[in-house]
Amino acid sequence: MKNNTEVKSKKEPKKKTVKQTKKSGGIAGWIQFLKEVRAELRKVTWPPRKEIFASTSALIVATVLIGAFLGIVDLVLAKGIQPALAGTPSLMSYLTLLLFAVILAWVYKSN
Repeated sequence: MKNNTEVKSKKEPKKKTVKQTKKSGGIAGWIQFLKEVRAELRKVTWPPRKEIFASTSALIVATVLIGAFLGIVDLVLAKGIQPALAGTPSLMSYLTLLLFAVILAWVYKSN
């Protein structure tokens, strides 16, 4: 049987976190923060200019294509639904409803 006085738990010192070490506020805190930001930005590996240009171009093209697609879908749905809302449904209204139902079924099936 061990004696309670012999077994003493040694507590490891707590590691100080960023919040504990930086309790000073005001200008000194902001200066320290900006120094750390600058140090972290030096560690960043920046992509070459050619890669940035290619990625940006692809993003712009994709945005334009998706915008055009959504604009066309909106136009077709609006032109097809307007006569039905006015009380004079036409063949276009029925085709629009069918297209809308097919799109909804496709989206539902894909999920």
